[in-house]
Amino acid sequence: MSAAIHQYNFLDHVRTWGAHRGQRELIAHLEGKELSRAESMIAMCYGCCAGYTDGAKDCLVPNCPMYGFMPYAEKKQSDRPKRVLSPEHLAKMAAARRK
Repeated sequence: MSAAIHQYNFLDHVRTWGAHRGQRELIAHLEGKELSRAESMIAMCYGCCAGYTDGAKDCLVPNCPMYGFMPYAEKKQSDRPKRVLSPEHLAKMAAARRK
């Protein structure tokens, strides 16, 4: 089976899934359209969770690198503690910007 046939069948399958966040983006990707980074992340989660067929909820895969960006994740990327930079590191960064 060629990749094009497989992709076409998957596209038809995706269209039957529920209309949750990410469906539009995944369909656009499968149709060959270019996505932004954020749209790609949302599409990936939608596809990985099979269109959230069991409901729009947390995927419960916190080890996934995309988990913090998942539309229905309980713990968002913004909830993570911020990295504290030392005064020395800040001075290095400022010096690099002046170059």
